[in-house]
Amino acid sequence: MLKILGRKRVILLGGLVLLSAALGGVWTQILTPDREEVERNLSSASSALESKREDIRKLKKEYVLLQNQISRYEKVKALGFFNDQSRVLAQETLDGFRSTSGVLKANYNVMAGEEVKDERATEINYMVIKSPVDISIESIDDGDFYNFLKLVLEQFPGRANLEKLSVNKKESLTPEALKNIGSGKPVPLISGDIKYNWFSMSKKDTELPNSDQQVDFGAAGGAIDAPPAMAAPTDPVVAPQAGAPTP
Repeated sequence: MLKILGRKRVILLGGLVLLSAALGGVWTQILTPDREEVERNLSSASSALESKREDIRKLKKEYVLLQNQISRYEKVKALGFFNDQSRVLAQETLDGFRSTSGVLKANYNVMAGEEVKDERATEINYMVIKSPVDISIESIDDGDFYNFLKLVLEQFPGRANLEKLSVNKKESLTPEALKNIGSGKPVPLISGDIKYNWFSMSKKDTELPNSDQQVDFGAAGGAIDAPPAMAAPTDPVVAPQAGAPTP
């Protein structure tokens, strides 16, 4: 082979082999660890990027949930759920319902309020108040009665949880009642009772309404023999996460 290739070529080939071996050693000792480190860094960066993407997805879900909670809070606040159950507020509201529904007479009794234990409300320095309410109604027809009931359940400030409902219709009319009907004078043909619990939220240090109130509303509106009413306090404001019986 030496004679065929010549000494110089053999030496050149040997040098190339040694150079290749040297480069292989450099690759193994220096470049390969660097490459592995680069690959590890790339894998770590990819994992961190995926983690950030997951955090962004969670933030989007939390944002949507927060927006829903804020929307719900605003609706609850608009319904007057955050109030200290002022008896003046109850009187004005029920008188408005009487006038709107067309019932002839509404006699109501708002009993003393009490605190309902609720840890979520306590955590934000609020409390849930419950006051039983009894209403006796007289109307010309049952349509007016149920209109009054609908207003109580949907528009009474706070939340009205219906406990008992009774409706009675007069089976017979007296001659005097027939005479009044003939003369155009309103005659109650329907009578009924509505009992519900009034729920609302107020500041923890708010004084509970501790006295009953009984008021008769006649067809002309206005209270008869109503006791002195308390002044209506300022409505409280609470955070969206406030816990309480929700409307």
